[in-house]
Amino acid sequence: MSPTRDGTRRRAARTAGSGLGAFAASASGKRILREALDETVRLLRADGGMVYLAVGGDAAGAAGGRGGDLRLVVDAGLDVSAGLRQVRTVRLRVGHGLFGMAVSDGTVQVTGDYLADDRFRHSAASDAVVHDVGIHSMIAAPLRVGRETVGALGVFSTAIDRYGPAQQALVRTLAEHAALSIGSTVLIRELGSARRQLGRRIRVERTLREITAELAALRDPATVLQRTVDASAALLNADGARIDLADTDTGVLSWGFDAATGQREALGPIIGEHDESTPDEGITGRASRLGRTVWTGDYLTDDRFIHREPLDAFARRNGIRSAMAAPIAADTGILGTLTVYTSRVDDYDSADADLLSSLADQASLAITNARRIEALTRSRSELAARAALERGLREITAGITAERDLDRVLHRIASEAARLLGNDRVVINVLDDPAAPSRWTRYAPEPTGELEVVPFDRMSLSQGANGRAITERRAFIVSDYHEDLRFVHRPGADAYMRANGLNSLITVPIFDGDTPLGTLAAEATELDAFDPEDAERLEVLARQAGIAIANARLLDRLQRSEAEVRRSEARFRYLVNASPDVVWEIELGGRFTFVSDAIERMTGRPAADVVGRPMAEVITPDTLPEAIDQLRRILLDPHGVVEARFALVHRDGHAVPVENFATGVFHEGRLVGGHGSGRDLTERDRLERDLGRQASELASSAERAHLARELHDSVTQALFAMTLVSRSIELLLPRDPAAARAKFGELRDLQREALAEMRSLIFELRPGSIERDGLSQALKTHATAVESRVGLPIGLDVDLEERLPLGVEETLYRIAQEALHNIVRHAGAQTAELRLTRGPAWARLEVRDDGRGFDAAGIPEGHLGVAGMRARAERAGGRFTLATALGEGTTVTVELPVG
Repeated sequence: MSPTRDGTRRRAARTAGSGLGAFAASASGKRILREALDETVRLLRADGGMVYLAVGGDAAGAAGGRGGDLRLVVDAGLDVSAGLRQVRTVRLRVGHGLFGMAVSDGTVQVTGDYLADDRFRHSAASDAVVHDVGIHSMIAAPLRVGRETVGALGVFSTAIDRYGPAQQALVRTLAEHAALSIGSTVLIRELGSARRQLGRRIRVERTLREITAELAALRDPATVLQRTVDASAALLNADGARIDLADTDTGVLSWGFDAATGQREALGPIIGEHDESTPDEGITGRASRLGRTVWTGDYLTDDRFIHREPLDAFARRNGIRSAMAAPIAADTGILGTLTVYTSRVDDYDSADADLLSSLADQASLAITNARRIEALTRSRSELAARAALERGLREITAGITAERDLDRVLHRIASEAARLLGNDRVVINVLDDPAAPSRWTRYAPEPTGELEVVPFDRMSLSQGANGRAITERRAFIVSDYHEDLRFVHRPGADAYMRANGLNSLITVPIFDGDTPLGTLAAEATELDAFDPEDAERLEVLARQAGIAIANARLLDRLQRSEAEVRRSEARFRYLVNASPDVVWEIELGGRFTFVSDAIERMTGRPAADVVGRPMAEVITPDTLPEAIDQLRRILLDPHGVVEARFALVHRDGHAVPVENFATGVFHEGRLVGGHGSGRDLTERDRLERDLGRQASELASSAERAHLARELHDSVTQALFAMTLVSRSIELLLPRDPAAARAKFGELRDLQREALAEMRSLIFELRPGSIERDGLSQALKTHATAVESRVGLPIGLDVDLEERLPLGVEETLYRIAQEALHNIVRHAGAQTAELRLTRGPAWARLEVRDDGRGFDAAGIPEGHLGVAGMRARAERAGGRFTLATALGEGTTVTVELPVG
């Protein structure tokens, strides 16, 4: 076990010593209990007595029925050595024996013959002592202090039935008196302890106020930190204290301030650079790593942190046993640690940790304030320099803004950059075309004040310092050009630098958004001529150069595109007027502000007759709500495209159907109306009607073909069989009249089957029961007919509370009829299932079989069953789906609108 954990347990025991039960078990408590027991034995003329206390000094849980142990602390009259040794070593369970029952019930307990009494639980050990001593009568009273039961006091006699109610009352009174004496003594002790703690708290508060006042009055933190370390040693009664400060770059802790009774020692670094396997060194390093106050009861034997010989040697020389360290923390991290130590073992607890943490907070404020004052002083000088720079840059920006000619603007930027840097060689390299990065123009001010403009095509974005700056989109500083290997050297650039004796440069990229425009560069003959501050100045000018270049190019493009814009407007106007669709614009009030010339071809009314008129005069009354709803949807979603169908009023009065698409119109960011295009649907509606008629004829032809197949497959075959039977009868009559008569029965059966098949086919052709009985009954009738004809079990599940529209019922019936027909002819199914349900807006038919299935993509030509069902569903405005696979059956699903 580590000394820290052991010390923690001893400290917990001392803390528990302030409790009632623990005090009762102490020497002073035993003395009170001894006097009370002796007086009880004397007054009752008992043969002896005992006092049991709860183990650990707390029987609250035991008294509440939650179990626990009792041990003998005081006895009288137990002069039998063997029994005495046994009773003092055996722990009695609460609830066992007379004493255990007194503690658990909290009442006085009495017995006239202990071993024969079965009102309580007996234990072999205690019963052996009772037998050896010869005990018969016994009284036990609980020791209650307030709400806490700490044990029990009792006496015994070797006589039977010795004690009555008077003796019980006397024992209870004496037990209460002993408990009251214990409680009063504990209260007196706690009062004294509270007074001492209050005095210490007053000293702590006074010291913290003094340190805070000094912190507010002083700029130099040294006095405050020394005051803090001295106060830590005094308030915590330590042999010594110290503050170790953390290096701002490495985080290494080193000695800063100390207060010790002997000669102070500089330990050097407390923690160093470690990998994750060795995170702590010493109590100070552990506090720094964990970011909280930690303490140890025996420093040299504590294995929770890494020991270093210099630290352990310091502890041995100064006899350090207990030590406690608190981190001095700030928002930026750990600033250091505050540590106290003493030669006493297990001397610190959580209350001491709170105090040391408070003192560490004061040290943190002192260090933080000193650093802030230092940073403020430094920033003031930097701010003054920056203000001067900003004034100069504003003047440059104003001059650049006033210029319109690009050459003069770039000349001004290069000249001002040279002035700000104190450098004569400043150039601007402009990329003529971002799409062709090998074409450049160099702008270089001459000593005469003239601007040298040199086109060249020898620069690549993947080479040179300029290419590096553009590629990385940041300033690039070269301290020794000829030795710098961070970029690809170009022979031409290297020769230029050598010829002019240039050794260092700085280059800043010029961008317009994400488009590279060039670089702003300064060159110098000396080495390491430029720093990051020069880069900041050039970056501001580079942004201005980017704006100037982009504006010049935009103006050039604008001038070149104005003529193209005028030509585009003419072409657009021609396209609008020549389009077969009507292009229109309308205000929010519903009045047309523009229509194209196509309106006249569509309605016979010229555009001038429609512009300025409200929708009600141009759109038919019955379709006007659709147009108004379209305008309302534009208001709700002005950026979306809204579709609507309505009819325009022709000059001769007939309606012209129009399909219209529209979106919102904005002016200065505000929705002012809508615009769109409308297409004449007259011809399309005619074609759709023709297509519908052709589809209907195709469906009728398919049904006729289906009926012909059924007649061929069933009725025709039956008639042919009847012909054969009739011929057999004709041949048998002369020779075997009995056999001929038997054939007549077979002929009647064939006639009945043919008649039933013919009736079924007539029903399929036009089931009149749909109009009379509804779709449910028609499906049941057809399913029954199919079952009787081919023997296929068909499960029918129809859930309709009311009739569907007749057209919907006929369509669903024909699709169900075709689906069952396909199952009979092609599926090879064992069972089929037909389900019909209705929702709020849809009727759903599902026909399923467990047959062989098929490849839906491989239906051969000439098989029109699936195509016919799909065509029927789509003509009715519904959806048709087919789900099938080889070996997995087939499911046909149809949903038709019923609104």
